[in-house]
Amino acid sequence: MHCICGKESTVIFSKKINIVCVIFLMFFLTVCGFMIVQINISYPKAGVISNDQDSSVTWNGCKIKAVSKTIYKPEDFMTAYPDIPFYKYLLSGSFDNTYTRIVLFKVNVTNTTNSAINFSLTNHTVAEAFPSAWNNGVPPIVDNKKLQPGENSEFEVAALIQDSLVSVPHLKTIENDEFHLVFSYYPDKVYLKFD
Repeated sequence: MHCICGKESTVIFSKKINIVCVIFLMFFLTVCGFMIVQINISYPKAGVISNDQDSSVTWNGCKIKAVSKTIYKPEDFMTAYPDIPFYKYLLSGSFDNTYTRIVLFKVNVTNTTNSAINFSLTNHTVAEAFPSAWNNGVPPIVDNKKLQPGENSEFEVAALIQDSLVSVPHLKTIENDEFHLVFSYYPDKVYLKFD
């Protein structure tokens, strides 16, 4: 009989452990659910601020207008911008540049504040394209200018498009995508559209 009681006590102990585990799991899921609700209340969905055709967006005290977007093959980019070092490594012969492209964005920036500001596009700017879902950071070509009140200046940034960043089928037609320069993602997504 001693063996039977041992099995019964093991079963009872096992049931108690299961009950404790279920209670702990319910407590854990309740805490997680509460935290998710709190995060959603504290950080609501970001708004979207974008330009329409021939218009601009305002960001950090500046009015920014899309001027142009040009997509280059690496060789053509280096010919057009021989003094820009960022993408020279692509011409070393170590890379398959069949689908590699460099997209150059030009924007016009006007200081709308009453004081001089140092303006830079590259601190937080990201380039993206849809529907391919490509995105990449942008190194400067012309960057960090001091703009006096009312002064405007043209800025250029270039971003690399490679098959490590987007699939080859999308790369073949990426010239048809809608391109954006994104300046901020939160609390509002602020971006320029390039057609």
